[in-house]
Amino acid sequence: MIKKVKKMYSVSFKVKTKDGFKIKVVRDGFSDVLSANNYKVTMKEKYKGMLMFNINVKISDLINEYLIFKNTKCEYSTIRNIKSILNKLNQIIKYVEDIDIKSINDIFLSIVRLDIKNQSKNNIIGIYKDFFGWLYLNNRIEHSIYTLINKIFNSVKVNPENIVIKDIVNKEEFMVLIDDLNKDSFIRVSLILMFYGGLRVSEVMAIKLEDIDFSKQVIRINKIVEVNKIKYHTKNNTHRFVYLTKCALEFVREYIESNNINEYLFYGVSKCSKYGFVFNSKINKYLKIKGKLLNKNNLTCHSLRHSFATIVCENYNDIKLVAKQLGHSSINTTRQVYERITENRENKFKKELDKIFE
Repeated sequence: MIKKVKKMYSVSFKVKTKDGFKIKVVRDGFSDVLSANNYKVTMKEKYKGMLMFNINVKISDLINEYLIFKNTKCEYSTIRNIKSILNKLNQIIKYVEDIDIKSINDIFLSIVRLDIKNQSKNNIIGIYKDFFGWLYLNNRIEHSIYTLINKIFNSVKVNPENIVIKDIVNKEEFMVLIDDLNKDSFIRVSLILMFYGGLRVSEVMAIKLEDIDFSKQVIRINKIVEVNKIKYHTKNNTHRFVYLTKCALEFVREYIESNNINEYLFYGVSKCSKYGFVFNSKINKYLKIKGKLLNKNNLTCHSLRHSFATIVCENYNDIKLVAKQLGHSSINTTRQVYERITENRENKFKKELDKIFE
């Protein structure tokens, strides 16, 4: 049945689903009778091949279920990013039964046309593929639809640009950053852990005294601090042991003894964190001030992790061990650092040749 309601048309019909249930479907918002009738004919046939519990299910509800699932595996910032991306999907597809080749093409084209870096486009495509994969594994979409989605998203390879990392520091510049800090300073030892260990700031903040093995020169990384709470997972669920130099561990030992640490290294050790963990914004603020002395205006906690990766990659050739230390889920992420260093070396070589043969 098709009805006109306030200049718009609504359609309702009954259909028997794939698993034998009889249901009534009601949709509104059609601008004319033809589009309403086309929807009725198309969807009536489509519903016959669908399971009853997938009909009239809103994509927004499934997004919320998916975010709850991901919340046990990802950091807060990652969840927030996934949510903002999938909310845009909800603007194109409202119900599970609306997923078809046109809607998937619309999603893909909207990503390709975005005025952002190719690496960011690939990240968005990866989030969509993971979400639709989750729908398929939970019997929310048919195999044919899932295959179609993968085919469309894999049809064009968006080539990522080389990672450009600004404001990394060498060993001499790093010593300038920590020279003015006392041995009991939480900022000093957190910077040391990021620079000498390549750790993420969220991993550093979660370190407990029992995680450190001074004799073996390793630290166990199996948790992070997120929104002032401990979460027992890391960014890529890569629980690992990271190596630290004897010099760096001696700095850590001095800090522990000076502050009488008996559990978490960075809990309640400053005025701003009296009842919780240290905020990375406090450390970044310090780096911004000190970075100006080195003519590095964009220095952050993550810059120190990149500095570690750059120094190690320049002096060590085992990419697998470097990836393991950094906790990269894919060796390709580490390889991009190598490629950037190789390109820099080639540019230096060209300049040297110019000088030699001038």
